[in-house]
Amino acid sequence: MKYLTEEKYVVTVLTGLILFFSILLYFHITSGHKKGSNPEIGKIIFKNRKAQRKYDSEVLWEEIETEMKVRNRDTVRTDDGAEAVLVLNDGTEIKLDQKSMIFLDFSDKNLSIDFAYGSVSANKESGTELQIKSGETTVEVGKGDLKLSKTEDQALNLEVSKGNAKVKSGNQESNVSNNQAIELKNGKSEIRSLSISLNSPTERKFFQTSSNSFPISFSWNKAESAKEYTLEISNHPSFSKNVIRTKSNGTSLNRSLEKGTHYWRVTAINPGTGTPEFSETRSLIVLGELKSSLFTPAKSEEFKFTSNVPSIVFQWTPVDFTNNYTFELAKDKEFKEILINQEVQGTLYRWDKTKEGKYFARVTPKPSLNDLKAIPSDPVSFNVRKLEKPEPPVLKKPSDQEEISLRKFSKEGNLFVWSGSADFSEYTLEIANDSEFKNILFNKKPTRLL
Repeated sequence: MKYLTEEKYVVTVLTGLILFFSILLYFHITSGHKKGSNPEIGKIIFKNRKAQRKYDSEVLWEEIETEMKVRNRDTVRTDDGAEAVLVLNDGTEIKLDQKSMIFLDFSDKNLSIDFAYGSVSANKESGTELQIKSGETTVEVGKGDLKLSKTEDQALNLEVSKGNAKVKSGNQESNVSNNQAIELKNGKSEIRSLSISLNSPTERKFFQTSSNSFPISFSWNKAESAKEYTLEISNHPSFSKNVIRTKSNGTSLNRSLEKGTHYWRVTAINPGTGTPEFSETRSLIVLGELKSSLFTPAKSEEFKFTSNVPSIVFQWTPVDFTNNYTFELAKDKEFKEILINQEVQGTLYRWDKTKEGKYFARVTPKPSLNDLKAIPSDPVSFNVRKLEKPEPPVLKKPSDQEEISLRKFSKEGNLFVWSGSADFSEYTLEIANDSEFKNILFNKKPTRLL
């Protein structure tokens, strides 16, 4: 008697299940943009590098873009070196630093954020009380400006630069007010004063440079009794590693910083009490030039036609802080005789009203932040040429005398590629074992160029 548990049946069943769920996953991914069904509670106003969102009803993450709506019970996360800022419907601004994740839950008409890891800031001017939860700790704020971070050793740090916050952790309850910070670790809490006030740069200040680094001036107000200050700069909001420390007897310093996101604060030792003095933590971003690059059409590419003019697709590389671009098409390299000047959302534009001639194209990003400046891409030239009669297709793959193994053929399938033309409605692919094509082995009209 044979049983279902025999090895060959188990392998067959498992293979079938893998295939079944792979097909389901494929259809799920390719079924289009997911919109979610929960109420909209805000939108993304700023995104730098890779940030993602997951709907409550989904298991897959999707890339987020500026102006994208945020829904109740969404989870938002940022990658290494990334940032995201979202504004809720009541005006509350939430900022996620790099490698951070939050879960938004307004199910009971409460403003509740589950803080998983990283560093998150909240600026709340009015509206419903905001709750930020992290494990057994809850931070409540009605109005204020605060920053919450979790270090690698699971210590929770809260800075309140404006307003008041109530912190509940286990059986402990603490009130943290304007220019105070609290650290919670191993069931203990410690409140310290943020007695050093910072002047410049302001929070989330952007600097742009065409070189590898940019000189930045840091300044702060003098703290009572402090004689020596230490400027601390790190690429981690918790200052757990990669910290640059520079001492100063005054209240200002100049430092050149490389491109990227940096966090900075000022510390000092009170000579009378021996206790440390701190400032709040601020962030700044040093950027390079915001410049895109056209990769379609290729440089000096030629588009040929006889009766049906071709549609030409222009594509370019995306640029951070940018959703919209200005696409320009001109008859000259200096763009004095401009034919098209159009704002485009995304990184693709199709030109259907093609005419014979030589053209130049370029694209300029339009950053979502007014402080940022962008420059045009390098112009790409191309030609549109009318022919007396259509040129025959040009074979591209496989190359002449190329040897193709049966394994490669069965694995890759379509190995035949040729150039197309708008003047041809169909093609016939023929394969023979003689150069005169007297003994044809294959004859088929494919629907694609592959």
